[in-house]
Amino acid sequence: VNFDCWYEGSFDDNYPDGYGMLEYTDGGWYKGEFKHNNREGDGEYCYPSGARYKGQWKDNAQHGFGEYYYNQGDRYIGHYKEGHREGFGKYYYGQSDYWYEGQWKDNSRVGKGVVVLNDETRLPCINGEIVEKGALELYIARTTDK
Repeated sequence: VNFDCWYEGSFDDNYPDGYGMLEYTDGGWYKGEFKHNNREGDGEYCYPSGARYKGQWKDNAQHGFGEYYYNQGDRYIGHYKEGHREGFGKYYYGQSDYWYEGQWKDNSRVGKGVVVLNDETRLPCINGEIVEKGALELYIARTTDK
């Protein structure tokens, strides 16, 4: 633990170990499991910006399954590896009524995926790009004309 924070919880050999809460002077906080001074296991981190991650950690990085809530309303639910979106995940776009689901690698959409619309229409994607150009724009125009 650095000295720009406050910690309450279990210790082992003078290090946070087990369950605890860490509050940083910048307003961020972490509540969850520690292993020898590292966020490890299940926990939740709230960033000073208001963004929030809840899920699994390994060596102080998001690792395993988790949910990330962005302060503008977007959210990602899926797998992480060493702090990056990696594996299957769903990305929800704020107040819109559609989302992307598919494979991720190093925070980027890779391979085949789909954009799922509120009416359950599925638009195939390759590397995050909708194959049928203009399909999403047509859907948005159709739903905003109501």
